[in-house]
Amino acid sequence: MVKIKTRQKQLQRENQKTNFRKFVENHVHDFVEISSYISGSKLYGVISECDHVSLTLTITYLDEENPNYNETESLHIPINSIKYIKKL
Repeated sequence: MVKIKTRQKQLQRENQKTNFRKFVENHVHDFVEISSYISGSKLYGVISECDHVSLTLTITYLDEENPNYNETESLHIPINSIKYIKKL
């Protein structure tokens, strides 16, 4: 009995990981909110790349007064550090 329950839990975890990866892959180039164990605050940006280990979040800071000061950052976030992702 114990082995069956353990195997079922393992399959459920694998399904959750697969579903999460599919969600991330389906929302590449979408604007998202990410809550991560690495950052104390929520991160906002566009998912520009993803693989089985991490995703790349591109953040653009816009200066309305002087467009020459616009900045873009890329953050590489490990998949296993993400609490949740919300598409905005």
